[in-house]
Amino acid sequence: MNLSEIIGENLRVIMAIKSRRVNELANEAGISRNTVTTLRKGKFKMIQINSLDKLSQCLEVSVADLVTEKAFYKGGERNRAKSDNRK
Repeated sequence: MNLSEIIGENLRVIMAIKSRRVNELANEAGISRNTVTTLRKGKFKMIQINSLDKLSQCLEVSVADLVTEKAFYKGGERNRAKSDNRK
């Protein structure tokens, strides 16, 4: 999983847990709705650090929570299963 996919997955999960919609998050963070949508899809080539910072503040999580692969999310389970098969 690359970084854009990790950020997208983490953002989707955190937004779902906190019942946040794209429009309200974009307005609160002061970034475009298109940017939030692209980030959620994990289909971006680069991201500005201040956008990550604004999103993390609005979602009340750390930037590390957005950029670190979580083992209990879908992608983390998939990766953990692959590594378990190698043993």
